[in-house]
Amino acid sequence: MNHSVERPTRPWERAAYRVFLLDGDDGVRTSLPLTAADDVEALALARAMVDGHSVELWDGVRFIERFDRPRLV
Repeated sequence: MNHSVERPTRPWERAAYRVFLLDGDDGVRTSLPLTAADDVEALALARAMVDGHSVELWDGVRFIERFDRPRLV
């Protein structure tokens, strides 16, 4: 599900992307700033960070997307 909305284009309203790496109980394990030109680039970078943990992408208080870690069978 994509919760992305159109970003304002005024320079003083730049995106402030942040990724949250989640632990097994969906608690925040680590929070990292993410530099990206736009939502499309931020989504690709956040998706690539999924490695044994789920990742959430935010722009300030705007939730963009969650990428779940692969489930072990």
